[in-house]
Amino acid sequence: AEPTAQPNDDVASGPTGLHPTQDSLFHGVVGSLLPLSVRATDPDGNPLVDALVVFRVTDGFGILETEEVPTDSDGLAEANLRLPNRPGEMLVLAQIPGPDTLRTLLPVTAETGPAQRMVSIAGDGQRAGTGQALTEALGVRVVDEFGNSIPGAEVRFRVLQGGGRIAPPASPTDEEGRAFARWTLGGAAGTQLVAAVVAGAEEALLTFQATAVAPSRPEPEPEPEPPPVQADRPGTPRTGPVTVIAKTFAVGGSQVCHLVGGTAVCRGANDRGQGGDRSLTGLVGLAAGISHACGLDARGGPWCWGANESGQLGDGSTTDRQPAGPVETAAHFSILAGGLHHTCGLGEGGQASCWGRNINGQLGTGSREDQRRPVAVSGDHAFQDLIAGWNHTCGLAFGATYCWGSNSAGQVGDGSQVDRLAPTRVAGSFQNLSAGARHTCGISGSEVLCWGDNDFGQLGDGTTEDRSSPVSVSDLPGTPVALAAGAVHTCAVLNDRSAYCWGQNLHGQLGDGTTTNRSSPVAVSSGVGFVALFAGGGVTCGFARDGSEHCWGLNQFGQLGDGTRTNRSSPVRVGGNLP
Repeated sequence: AEPTAQPNDDVASGPTGLHPTQDSLFHGVVGSLLPLSVRATDPDGNPLVDALVVFRVTDGFGILETEEVPTDSDGLAEANLRLPNRPGEMLVLAQIPGPDTLRTLLPVTAETGPAQRMVSIAGDGQRAGTGQALTEALGVRVVDEFGNSIPGAEVRFRVLQGGGRIAPPASPTDEEGRAFARWTLGGAAGTQLVAAVVAGAEEALLTFQATAVAPSRPEPEPEPEPPPVQADRPGTPRTGPVTVIAKTFAVGGSQVCHLVGGTAVCRGANDRGQGGDRSLTGLVGLAAGISHACGLDARGGPWCWGANESGQLGDGSTTDRQPAGPVETAAHFSILAGGLHHTCGLGEGGQASCWGRNINGQLGTGSREDQRRPVAVSGDHAFQDLIAGWNHTCGLAFGATYCWGSNSAGQVGDGSQVDRLAPTRVAGSFQNLSAGARHTCGISGSEVLCWGDNDFGQLGDGTTEDRSSPVSVSDLPGTPVALAAGAVHTCAVLNDRSAYCWGQNLHGQLGDGTTTNRSSPVAVSSGVGFVALFAGGGVTCGFARDGSEHCWGLNQFGQLGDGTRTNRSSPVRVGGNLP
């Protein structure tokens, strides 16, 4: 604790002819420069001019920039005190030496400033099984601009990606400025994110990352079902309670959407109504297709808007929703994925359902018939995650990967170039997946594997040859932890938080400062350390550890969010932080 002191007996108290210029104590933010001023007068109350006032810290901490100051024509003398980098109280003695010494004590308090940032002190980068609690609590320390701990600040924890639960969702900091919470991971394998934010200082945001690992076991044997549960209505999706996986950010073909207070706010193209309807609130998850988008409410109800020529909104019609707004479908899902003209979702028990265009079998129903409402994907697969390319779809099921739909470039990954109307197994085990227009990539252990169209080098194997089976991305200088595929490019975040991209670079979507296509990974030219990447069309976006959003690439419709329509070949910071 800071020492306290009382004036010494040899320091006169009361009116002495030297007075502080304010009645109350002097106070300022720790680490700042605080002006201290006194007024000197003679016995008749007239100002003493050119009297030398000596300032000295007698109790506590602090450094005076100038200790001897002459009074001005008004009898005033001012000295600047550099406050210490920690809160506390101190005393400063001001005196005019001489036979009749004039003295006064100035009480000073150094106070912590407002919350400026949070420091992670525990819990980042853990691994656990899907649905399991992390062994170490998430811990933060709230500090002001000088690094001083701030007690009593309310820290709120919120799942950004992957679902799961945080307990408690809000906690005050202790005397050392610390707050802790426990994180139970969601059911999707791969990278999951949690944000911590200080109430009243939303810019002081910190993100935590964890890796959810699927159990190393084969898919469960199909459970017998009563005979004709779906006999009269083939393809009817299962319904029931689901746990919605929070996703607050999504990049589509030419639009970028994020949730702000449960409302979908989109930027970029809006020619088909994909820009959203701000009257809709209460969303906790997002997915973006090429010209449509969907959100999930807290009970798993999907709300979709935008292009609907093939029934991809799932409302039973083929009417675009502009400006009528989003339309709720009847099913319930934990996660959604949007393609060119189709949408898919995960329901109870990991059952996948899809709707929209199906000419290439991208709905996985065993036929090529379009569907205007959700229908079940063939097979009894318990999927944990879904992704959608333009006309193909893939799902993760306990490490096993299945794809279906258009396979003209080998994007289904089964070694052929034949469309698959139902889920087909892809060789290998993957932690997460991402799909572009006609290519697919996944993280498998310490490497990235890709397959499908490679006209622009988007498979990253150093060639431009299509691959119908997974091939390794070459020359990644680290272990991948996150992945994002755009239409014809791919990006990855490595364990050191650096980002690398490869493929088409016509619009600068690789972020390396050029517009040169790359068939092998190239570093994104930014000093930002990324925790997550998102890609769609010719756009790439990422979030830094401080929650700031950065985007690069195509900006024809203002989708980068930098206030221009100028393409960017290097990341530009978007106004505001992760909602």
